[in-house]
Amino acid sequence: MISRRYRWVVLLLVLLIVLFGGYSLYFSKNNRYQYITIEPNKGFKISLEVNPDYGDTSYDTGIANESEGKFKVLKGQYIYKVSASPDYESTKGLLTIDKEPINFKIPTPNLSEKKLSELAITEKASIINLLTREYGNGLSGYTPSGLRIYKTGDWASIKLIPSNQVQNDSLSLILKKENGYWVIKTDPPGLLLSSDQYPDIPVDIIQKVNSETIGD
Repeated sequence: MISRRYRWVVLLLVLLIVLFGGYSLYFSKNNRYQYITIEPNKGFKISLEVNPDYGDTSYDTGIANESEGKFKVLKGQYIYKVSASPDYESTKGLLTIDKEPINFKIPTPNLSEKKLSELAITEKASIINLLTREYGNGLSGYTPSGLRIYKTGDWASIKLIPSNQVQNDSLSLILKKENGYWVIKTDPPGLLLSSDQYPDIPVDIIQKVNSETIGD
């Protein structure tokens, strides 16, 4: 009688071990993955690859030139790439997928240099009119020049060139388009602009504007 009970206890323990081991294996395997939902943005397409500094690049995420969808991928750090199009440059960035499912809207890439140049022509009149309204006679002795448009077309810079370049320095302005209208973001115009003074302006734009000023 004792022997039979003993066999049942052993059998039960074995079954519990097998079940627990199977559950642990299943949980461990599935815990390595996470879901990412790609949200569409104007038809842009995105690809996702393992960051070579943090994982095995032979792993295929199954996300290549996708515009939207829900995907299950290994947890880790990835490099996303947004494909180029006639008016937009390709762009890339880092994306970490870890404990929680994430919703990721495809970012709008920067406009191509050709498109930015075209925008500088079409936006010039409205920006000059803005400067005239804001500064009036303060523009006397200066000529707006060198308008540049940046990123997705919502940032711009323009230089004020003095008629007397011996006594006066060229000054720079940065503007942003908000709700369809240009707004001056660096007031008053400056010789060199500081990202500490204007933390809301992308650092790379300030650096470009300052480098052009120094280059003059």
